[in-house]
Amino acid sequence: MNAASVTQLVDAPLFDGLADVELAELAALTMPWTAAAGETLFRQGDRGDRLLVLNSGRLDVSVRLPDGCERSIGSIAPGEIVGELALLGGGRRAATVRASSDSSGVALARETFELLRLQLRPVARTVVRRIGEVALRRLLTRYTAIATGLRHLPLRSMPAAGAFSKFEPAASDFTSNGLPDLHLAEILFFRRFSTAELAALRAGLRLLRAPRGTQIDPSEALWIVLRGAVQTSVIGSAGRQRVRLAGPGRCVGHICVLDESPRAPQLEAVLRERAILLEVPHAQAQQLLERNAAAAQRFTAAFFDDVVLALQAVDAQLVPLL
Repeated sequence: MNAASVTQLVDAPLFDGLADVELAELAALTMPWTAAAGETLFRQGDRGDRLLVLNSGRLDVSVRLPDGCERSIGSIAPGEIVGELALLGGGRRAATVRASSDSSGVALARETFELLRLQLRPVARTVVRRIGEVALRRLLTRYTAIATGLRHLPLRSMPAAGAFSKFEPAASDFTSNGLPDLHLAEILFFRRFSTAELAALRAGLRLLRAPRGTQIDPSEALWIVLRGAVQTSVIGSAGRQRVRLAGPGRCVGHICVLDESPRAPQLEAVLRERAILLEVPHAQAQQLLERNAAAAQRFTAAFFDDVVLALQAVDAQLVPLL
């Protein structure tokens, strides 16, 4: 065990309250890093491959604007973490991070952390949930900013979708709907589930179908897209702003899983082609995020991975407007 690394992790808010054995487990997987003043640690657009804990020095966070200039949007102080979303969802860095003074700390690589997730280690579940909740609240903040015009975003006027039409519940046997468990396991959201875990997850859930143009309500349930595509838009006073097009293996209605969902902005979700969706009632989604069973842990990891991807999608639209 690296005692120095444990000391470096213990003050980081992300790891607050972890048991000593969990801290030691994480610390054993970290690597030290140093950066001289002015050195770039990662650039906007780089592949997200590691989380950095800063123990000494200071880091500057900036974004590149369409005209090629960079604008500072914040700084990282000792004891804080940067790049934590790299452990979930993959994707690219949303900002550039440079050392504004000589700095040092420890790094946790995505690939290394992934081993803990695959093993369903308790420490991995805790870290995934904490990072995911941060991302989920950021997503709620972004959607609220769009809806209220805090960033002076020119909302595009879009035609209203067709009125909500009832889905016809599919038979409980996925195979009879041309969507056997074997196919379900190939869908992005479920790629890490075993056959038994898939069966445990979908027990009691409805498999639903609908034609293009159908409007669903993200405030009623979390929807996992199995086939087709669903467009989500934030509703504002000047119109609608599309924030995501979710294809197979992606989710619709993340922010409504939050306890704060009553203050979430109005969302519109419309099927852009004939689709098959798996409906997960919010109460059941919340229960899955709390449980320790294997299927629940797989669900938690897949859900928060997708939250990060949804956040990256909306951030890509907001960066030019900072």
